[in-house]
Amino acid sequence: MTILAFDQATRTSGWSVYRDKELIAHGTFTFTDSNLGLRLWKIRQKVEELYKKYLPDKIVYEDI
Repeated sequence: MTILAFDQATRTSGWSVYRDKELIAHGTFTFTDSNLGLRLWKIRQKVEELYKKYLPDKIVYEDI
């Protein structure tokens, strides 16, 4: 099973990918645009990119 996990924020977010409980990739992405709508659009683009690359069975994120 492949899991894509997020520690989300509006400026810098962390992500990690686990395959069968083994960490296979991780990183962060930072967007500093003053326009919140633009930042959210860029975050969505990044999430879509990660989804297409790793094809996770599940996506999880921290409870804020």
